[in-house]
Amino acid sequence: MRHVWHPDNGFEKGAILNKSIATSTADYLVFIDGDVLIHPGFVRRHVQLARPKAFNTGSLIRLNKAATESVTPDLVRGLIVFQRRWLASQGALKDLSAWLKTAPFPRPVMSLLEWINPIRTSLCGANASCFRSDILAVNGYDERIKYGGEDKELGQRMKNAGFKARTVRYSAPLVHLDHPRGYDRPEVRQRNREIRAQTMALHVKKTPFGIEK
Repeated sequence: MRHVWHPDNGFEKGAILNKSIATSTADYLVFIDGDVLIHPGFVRRHVQLARPKAFNTGSLIRLNKAATESVTPDLVRGLIVFQRRWLASQGALKDLSAWLKTAPFPRPVMSLLEWINPIRTSLCGANASCFRSDILAVNGYDERIKYGGEDKELGQRMKNAGFKARTVRYSAPLVHLDHPRGYDRPEVRQRNREIRAQTMALHVKKTPFGIEK
């Protein structure tokens, strides 16, 4: 295990991920966040679908504050937090989409559902993977973007560069823990939206504000 660190100067996810990507020696990278619980088959599924010139991205099963506070190490070790009965009892399966994220059917069925329900350009940074060479080709994350849309902007650039996107929404389960977001500010989100709009309008493929400055 290798720990990559930088000082806490506020929300700088793009900067620390770029540092991690640049110093990694792995051919294939799987991305998660620190506020998620990953299913035992999560990494395996991403690796099974690894393809050059493509990225995989999934979604989250979100727990509310009360459900998050009820999570214990035993519930995680026993995989209870991934069971549909427990998730339903915590109010996390309020619609069909959330229920399908628990992979209720055999893998071929879930794969078919993903194939007929493709994602758009968005990339979910808490549930994504790609070849290291591919993310280097677009120069990683745009470090100008703080909280709110940094992953979507990266996904848009990868699409602009010709990379294909595959969803693992229903076959790579993640459970998201609730937490406060003191760094979420309207003016920051507005700036992020402007950058993303520029990326789309100008068909930007490689950011000058990424790994290589």
